[in-house]
Amino acid sequence: MKKITLLCTFVALGFAAFTSIAKADEAKLSPAVIAIVDMQKLQDESTAYKGLVKQRDKYVAELKAEVSKEETSLRKMEQDINKERSILTQEELNKKIETFRTKMMEFQQKVQAKQEAIYKSFMEAGLKIQNEALNPAVAEIAEKKGANMITGSSQMMQFAPEFDITEEVIKLMNKKLPKVTMAKPNAEASKK
Repeated sequence: MKKITLLCTFVALGFAAFTSIAKADEAKLSPAVIAIVDMQKLQDESTAYKGLVKQRDKYVAELKAEVSKEETSLRKMEQDINKERSILTQEELNKKIETFRTKMMEFQQKVQAKQEAIYKSFMEAGLKIQNEALNPAVAEIAEKKGANMITGSSQMMQFAPEFDITEEVIKLMNKKLPKVTMAKPNAEASKK
């Protein structure tokens, strides 16, 4: 009885192995045809990305100027409190210190909200470039070259130059979306 059970088990395993080998032959993957994109070069040379970075830098510079002006005002307020320290009553001094701390905290929150708004607007415009230019350009060039796998050059240690489709992608991106306008950062909207 044990011999029959053992024999049936071997037959079943053999059949299962044969079936899975047959299915593996049917479901073979096609050979990988790789294309490589240098994302840093793409961001440095694509007209839409370059324009987007300039727009972001303009908003950052405006924020820095605003921060500098407000810091000067807060420094003066702190210096005035220190000068008046000896002539003010403790209650008056505490009130001025509390007012200063409140203004300082509000200033920090305002700056953080503006930084977040700039980041949000920048990322939204970047997504537009990705969805309307980068992804379609990569797909079109990959199809033309017969590539079925795309990877970033930063993921590769070494590759032959003919695998690099970056220049072609940049040219097509520049045709599809030569520029993108970054929405004006809205600190109030980014709080929500």
